[in-house]
Amino acid sequence: MRDAKKNIRFRMNNALIKSVAWGLFSALLLGMAQPLFMPAFFASGPWPEFLGALSLVAYVPLFLLLKNKNLKATFGLSFMTMTVQYAIVLSWIFIAVHVYGYVPTLPASIITLLLPMLMALKGAIFFTIARFLSMHFNRSFLWFAPIALCALEYFRNFHVFGGFPWGNSGYSLGRIPEFLQLASVVGIYGVVFFVGLINALISVLILFKRQRRRCLGMIAFLVLGAYGFGALRISQGANEFAPKVRIALLQGNIPQEVKNKSGLHAEDILAIYGNLQQKAIDEEVQLIVWPESAYPWLVDQAKSELELKKSGVASVIGATTYAFDRARKFSHYQNSAFFLDYSGQIVGRYDKTHLVPFGEYVPWPMINVVDKIVPGMGAYKPGFDFIPIHLPLALGKNVAIGTAICYEDIFPEISRAFANNGATLLVNITNDAWFGETSAPYQHLLMNQFRAVESGRPYVRATNSGVSAFIDAYGKIHKQMGLFERGMIIAEVPLINKATVYLVIGDVVPVLCMLFLIIGFVAALIPLRSFLKNRRWRELSLVALFSGIALVSYWYFKRPEFLGVESAATKNLWIIVLSIVLLVGSLSNSKRSRAILLSVASGVVFISVALAIFESLYFLAGLLVGVLIYLLAFRMSKDDKTSK
Repeated sequence: MRDAKKNIRFRMNNALIKSVAWGLFSALLLGMAQPLFMPAFFASGPWPEFLGALSLVAYVPLFLLLKNKNLKATFGLSFMTMTVQYAIVLSWIFIAVHVYGYVPTLPASIITLLLPMLMALKGAIFFTIARFLSMHFNRSFLWFAPIALCALEYFRNFHVFGGFPWGNSGYSLGRIPEFLQLASVVGIYGVVFFVGLINALISVLILFKRQRRRCLGMIAFLVLGAYGFGALRISQGANEFAPKVRIALLQGNIPQEVKNKSGLHAEDILAIYGNLQQKAIDEEVQLIVWPESAYPWLVDQAKSELELKKSGVASVIGATTYAFDRARKFSHYQNSAFFLDYSGQIVGRYDKTHLVPFGEYVPWPMINVVDKIVPGMGAYKPGFDFIPIHLPLALGKNVAIGTAICYEDIFPEISRAFANNGATLLVNITNDAWFGETSAPYQHLLMNQFRAVESGRPYVRATNSGVSAFIDAYGKIHKQMGLFERGMIIAEVPLINKATVYLVIGDVVPVLCMLFLIIGFVAALIPLRSFLKNRRWRELSLVALFSGIALVSYWYFKRPEFLGVESAATKNLWIIVLSIVLLVGSLSNSKRSRAILLSVASGVVFISVALAIFESLYFLAGLLVGVLIYLLAFRMSKDDKTSK
């Protein structure tokens, strides 16, 4: 008997070790597919681009691992795999937090691991839902895996706290120029779906002998077709008759410790950029682009003047603006880009809309709470629109510029909005000095290449410390300046502004994937067909009510005025998730559903009471929602007793 138990334990431990090993192998492949910069191996840049093709097979070990697992194992293994994957990709966070943020080693290590864990938690939830649907509808997990992967990465674009869509597998594949062109049709998240689909088909190829010929044909058709489309698009890219603008990108390479005290070093900083600008003028450029916050002094929003010598060349200059809030008795700031025409006059200003959470702003619903504890924390205010600035150049020329500041360029909806509003040139001004000599600047650059292909617009980026670069509308880098170099680069940029398919249809692919998962999940838990057949009007009314609330919330917060507003995305998620929980709970007679419903109600009431100390409005709204949930839970328990 003891030998039998030992044998069972040995098999279980052996199976667990194998599962962990396969998961780690998948994570390693996914990490290696990203741009990784390790100077000891490749001193001039990240690992070779062809490693991006690893993304086409990297999910296969994970998919094969999860296909027969229960929900608990699916969650655990996918969480482990994605934690390691994102830890490899985001290892540069330690440098930003420890070296430049002056956080001690141990806390910095914990912070570096927490973000990958949060991102992995989202992935584990989505893959667990996919596994649940495969079990409920008696279909292979491989049917649902690409859909879950695409929906997951789209979800990461917006949630939580404004989203952080960094380092997904679509970017890995896009390192290969031909595959990058897929983004002009379906965007980055369509490329993610393509990656998931190929991995699923390869998994089927391994599992089922009878379907190998069919799967092999489909894989070959999709991969060769996508590659051929990209090659054809690139070959047709040259347009000698397109109008060109001669642009200079300045890279001042100001040390971060100096930028942190830019007011004390203002004269030195302006001297550096003044010399670079004069060199650009001598080269007869038409437009000069400075990096994010390159102007060292704060600019009063009421006056909006830059103390610069008139250059005779149009400029885009990053600066920080401020305005004093008399009611709250402290200043609020904006991360801005000023547009100066060839005469030196300011003709426009763009304010960063997508702020960095807990750095530039405090996310909803913690704004008022944090403000009362630490007044002025996150005192940056966002901009409100994505309208390009029409900047007059010399000799009667004019260019419509859409500007992304800092990490705004990692969100595809922002570049798409600028392009659809008439921008003929996209500009990114940023400061990547926080990341040191790590993979982050190269990963950031790759995202700019995607934005160029998606929008069909040339993309130029001026950074404080590198990598500054010129990117054409097909994602090709024509000139770039290395990390921590000081200087400038000049190029003739053709303004090709043909509309791409992606500009027209947007993120249709991930939205459909998300809707598929939501509808499938709700349908698996709610017997709608039975309700219709038996004319159970109360249940049908509840379905209509909560579904309507979720849909109204989605369409309301998708209005143009909410584009880039982080709190709007959080509120939308809160309403939709709460609606689904209420709907499922109110229609279920199981003890588990009632327990979940009561837990949610308790959480809402508890948070509301805590927030009531600082803001009575939160208390009122939260208390009403909590009471509603309690009433529904009570009604369910009453119905249960009656039925018994």
